[in-house]
Amino acid sequence: MLDGSANFIAKRRRARDAAGMVDKPEEFVPVTGVIFLHTAIGTFLDFEERRFFVPQFLTSTWLRRYAPGEVVTLQVLRSYAEERELIA
Repeated sequence: MLDGSANFIAKRRRARDAAGMVDKPEEFVPVTGVIFLHTAIGTFLDFEERRFFVPQFLTSTWLRRYAPGEVVTLQVLRSYAEERELIA
């Protein structure tokens, strides 16, 4: 039987596989911003005077907990970053 964190990892991989996403480093891009709110399902990040939500399964940095006001660099799936105009 899987423990809580291993079960979470397995579910995350299945969700990403179902969405056609593959764990390859080149598919992620760094996005730097200020944490507004970090929850179990994702992170609200302030970036260039706007706030957006990044679901946990779209980042490669999902294990760490962040505090509000903390400046962070998240590794975000490239397609999501492009869709939200977070990268050029």
